[in-house]
Parts: sequence; C-alpha cells; structure tokens
Amino acid sequence: MESTRDIKGRIKSVTNIQQITKAMKMVAAARLRKAEEKANGSRPYAEKIGELLRRASSVTPGFTSPLLREGEVKKVGYLVISADKGLAGAYNSNVMKQTMHEISGKDRSTYALYVCGKQGRNYLKFRGYDLDSYHFGFSDKPQAQDSIDVAKEMVDYFVKEEVDEVYIIYTRFITALRQQVQVEKLLPVQNPADADKEAENGQLASEEPYMFLPD
Repeated sequence: MESTRDIKGRIKSVTNIQQITKAMKMVAAARLRKAEEKANGSRPYAEKIGELLRRASSVTPGFTSPLLREGEVKKVGYLVISADKGLAGAYNSNVMKQTMHEISGKDRSTYALYVCGKQGRNYLKFRGYDLDSYHFGFSDKPQAQDSIDVAKEMVDYFVKEEVDEVYIIYTRFITALRQQVQVEKLLPVQNPADADKEAENGQLASEEPYMFLPD
C-alpha cells in the first residue's frame, strides 16, 4: 500500500503536468491568433491587387501583356501549396486529394507539378510522380520574398509557353475550425471580356484612369 508521502508526490506531479499543459495551451492560442491575423490581414491586399489588374486590362485601350495570353490549352501547371511538417490535421491530405482529383487519368505530358512543402513532395513522390519544381523551408514562417520567388517562376513558365495555364491548389483559411481547399486560375490573368462582365454587375469601375510605368 502506498504511503501518504507517495500519494502526495503523485498529486504534485499531476498538478505540475496540468500547469505545463495550461501554459502550452496559452502559447498555442497566442500562435493561432497571430496566424489568423496574418491570414486575414493579407487577404484584402491580394484580392485588391487582382481586382486592380483586371480593371487596368479592361479599361486601358491597347493594353497588352504576355500574362493575358490565351489560346489552345495543351499543358496545365498546378502550383500545390502544402506544409513542410505533418501533424496538421487534414490540412495536407485535403490539398493532396484535390491535387489527385485534378491530375488523375491525365497524360503526364498534359500537366506540370510545382510543389511547395515537403508533405506535398513526399505524397507525390511516393506515388511515382516526378515534380517539375519544388520549394520548401518556408511553410512555417513564409516571407514576402518567398512568394515573389515562386510567383516569378510561375510567370516564367507561362511566358516561355512551357504551360498554357497555371492553377494554384491551396487551403483557404476561413476560421480556426474551418478551412477550404481552393483551386484558382493564376495565369492567364482574367481577360478583359470577363472583367467587363464584372463591370456590368457593378463589381468593377470602368472609367478610372491608369498610368503604366515604365513605358
């Protein structure tokens, strides 16, 4: 039979574990709040940039750009955004399921795979898929330059006509308990005709002047 001293020692150990768990919970909650602020804070900026580009392309006479190139779609590029680490619930698995849905049954010559994150790389390599581009090391603390580097690479593939369209497959943050996998076209940029339709619906202004620099 355990002595009173042993029982008190166990009680103290349990109390210490509770305190440590509570502290870890507080740290995790603080990190989650910061992540939410970053996700929600950058979204309006990204959406406004896209809207500005669509407006400019639709209301500027003679405006041309290689990013507006449209034609027969022979090859599609998929930019897959995953994490470097696991233990993230369904975050990685949902993105990869959507990726497989997009490429399953297609000839390998009709699509390119550009992957960000070790989890996406491991998933596809395990299933025998070769990657056309791979980035890792910034999923925990991404910097603006990381996005710029990946974006430049996607533009380069498109401008050189290595692919005819580029789609991004990523997880859209809604709330801490709800995230949604999205598939969005990055390139070519929405054409003027589509932008005009938005203008007719009152979503885009059609008389705003724009100046492009450098000429």
